Amino acid sequence: MAEFIYQMIKARKAHGDKVILDDVTLAFLPGAKIGVVGPNGSGKSSVLKIMAGLDSPSNGEARLSEGFSVGILMQEPKLNEEKTVLGNVEEAVFETKAKLDRFNEISAELANPDADYDKLLEEMGV
Repeated sequence: MAEFIYQMIKARKAHGDKVILDDVTLAFLPGAKIGVVGPNGSGKSSVLKIMAGLDSPSNGEARLSEGFSVGILMQEPKLNEEKTVLGNVEEAVFETKAKLDRFNEISAELANPDADYDKLLEEMGV
């Protein structure tokens, strides 16, 4: 049987006396597609922030298996008001774009018969 890629075990999240999450247990297998549904204030965003590593439970466990990552797109992203919309988007995707640009450079270098194929493929993670 496959191992869970993410687990939350008996998680509790409280802010002072206000309990946001209480005794939440969940687990996901590789390839799982999930939806988080509930009324306002029920803890949906708190669960997602814990899963993304932006917050942690007050009690209990939250663990992501090695080699996996969780991404989150916040409902209200923090934007730099001094930048244009395009500037904010460019800032948000800078790291991903740099990786894509390097991938394209390596791909072009692989067409060179004198290229160090082993080094290039290693950099690509192959």
